[in-house]
Amino acid sequence: MDPIRLETHGLFESDQAGAARPDTLAQQLLDVTPTVILLLSPDGRIEHVNPAFERLTGWSLAELRGREWFSLLPARVHDRIPRLFHTAGSGATRGNVNPILTRSGEERDIEWHDQVLRNEKGVQTGLVAIGIDVTERKRAEDTARRAEQALRDSEMRLRQAQTIAMIGNWELDLRSGHLWWSNEIYRIFELDPASFAASYEAFLAAIHPGDREMVNAAYTSSLTTREPYHITHRLLTPDGRLKYVEERCETDFADDGTALRSRGTVQDITVRVQAEEALRASLREKEILLREVHHRVKNNLQIISSLLHFQAKKVKHHDDLAAFEDARQRLRSMSLVHERLYRASDLSGVDMPDYLTGLAVAVQQWQAGRGRVAVTVVCDPLRLPVDIAMPLGLLANELLTNVLKHAFADERPGHAEVRLAAGTARLTMTVSDNGCGLPSSQMPDGAASFGWQLVRGLTDQLGGTLSVAVDQGTQVTIQVPWKDTP
Repeated sequence: MDPIRLETHGLFESDQAGAARPDTLAQQLLDVTPTVILLLSPDGRIEHVNPAFERLTGWSLAELRGREWFSLLPARVHDRIPRLFHTAGSGATRGNVNPILTRSGEERDIEWHDQVLRNEKGVQTGLVAIGIDVTERKRAEDTARRAEQALRDSEMRLRQAQTIAMIGNWELDLRSGHLWWSNEIYRIFELDPASFAASYEAFLAAIHPGDREMVNAAYTSSLTTREPYHITHRLLTPDGRLKYVEERCETDFADDGTALRSRGTVQDITVRVQAEEALRASLREKEILLREVHHRVKNNLQIISSLLHFQAKKVKHHDDLAAFEDARQRLRSMSLVHERLYRASDLSGVDMPDYLTGLAVAVQQWQAGRGRVAVTVVCDPLRLPVDIAMPLGLLANELLTNVLKHAFADERPGHAEVRLAAGTARLTMTVSDNGCGLPSSQMPDGAASFGWQLVRGLTDQLGGTLSVAVDQGTQVTIQVPWKDTP
């Protein structure tokens, strides 16, 4: 390379053929250095590479000499790198990173430090490029950059989620006393982070005065018991408005029991609390209205019963008079349901043990022979809706009245039982006695009496089945489909 005369730079000397070659010391340095060294001609062709370059790329010097340098670059940088090369004539360039292709097609990122070579006349004779393989470092940086971006994205999503859910998180270092709040907690408390001296005492000061002692007691107790706590309390905003928050907290402890760090969440539940209060107020209004409805229905039934009583005074025939009395008794059993509901603390259903017991007592009072026949009520702890409870009450009234009227006609003492039990899919009510038994002519299938017609009709109304067994008395069983709903 006589025209370039690189030996004037002290790195290379010319052989007899005029080609530039490294001197002995330079050759030793080039052979052992881990950096890659590349010597290019002014037109960008490879004139020399060191062993590190050969090891990195998998190409030998013999294969590379005379080859255009840009052929080792990925296609996507073919425009950018030649421009850099052709503008490098002004002097040294440092820190440019670009990828090169190895023989296997792998890309390696190289950080180049370039120096233009000139002869004694100042004419550019070539370019020496010293490179460091930064592929792994760049990958690590890219990984770190992606992780950092993922962290920023995660924090942003967390802030968005906290804003939507109106829930923030906090952390208190019990050793330093430093309290950290998320942005959402500042928003909930309506405090400026720049002017708020975050500490446990400052947090207590932001709580409604009426709740501070309760909140402080809950937190200090959790430090003693080492148990998390969950509490709802009020806030008093700087402009005097009332807010409700739900707070949860747990604490980390050292092996010796020392409290180290408390972490928790605060959620704004003001809207929920206000909605619950409005719902409770609405329910109270509806409950008052429903009680009034039951009261009025009961009074109306009693009025009808009284009218029947006065009308019965004009009836002379015994059977007609008995029909009036039966009607009054049925009205009383219906009125008893509304009376129980009017007095009950829970209007969702009728307390069946209380209702059937009261009904049995009333039937004994209405019928003759109450001193001779003992009536027992056995009932599962059930609360049934009115549309089931009332037909069952009417059935119990009819059947028990029939027992007191006919089962002990010889005026001997006896016993009757009303039983109501709940199965998995049905209710079973039985009315039984140890009386004289039901004659075949009075069996429900063949009887034409109004009482049995009413019993069959009410059973059909409930979608149930009716059966009668006569054996040392009579037992009437009614089964009704039913599904318990918690």
